[in-house]
Amino acid sequence: PDDTRALYSQLLLMLIVRADEKRMWMVFGRLLIRDSGGEYIRDVIENMYDINIQPGIYGIEALIKAQGERIDLLINLAALHLAQEAGDEAKPYLEKAKAMTDVTEKLAEIERLLLVADDAEFEQRFGELEAVINAGNSLDADDVEFLENASESAPHLIDAHLLLAGAYY
Repeated sequence: PDDTRALYSQLLLMLIVRADEKRMWMVFGRLLIRDSGGEYIRDVIENMYDINIQPGIYGIEALIKAQGERIDLLINLAALHLAQEAGDEAKPYLEKAKAMTDVTEKLAEIERLLLVADDAEFEQRFGELEAVINAGNSLDADDVEFLENASESAPHLIDAHLLLAGAYY
């Protein structure tokens, strides 16, 4: 199919059933070209587990050479590295993307990914702390410090500020 949503759905299904990687990367390449905002590709990347990401990196790098640097391509290139817990390799792409925008939502997304690049367990710990606070329980000093550091490192990430406020309350 050539429809963006159909390619996206097909790719997610291929990941679920562990389809042939060569065929999967072909579909990835087609979606990469059609997904002008990068949202579909980013969601697909977040569903990649135990897969060789090198073909995806080559595909995004080739598109950058052909079309120039775009924020969505840089973020998705970083996300591929983060899927393999290669935070140090992701950071330069995220920093470059951050310098290219002043849109609050994009900055928040980039800052969140930078936190993940620094700490592969960030999302898990953040989610656990959110569950504790939402259950009406208090956090210990280390957890509050974790949230303070996240809020300071990611000033556009509203969820970090809200969670920190909940921890103080």
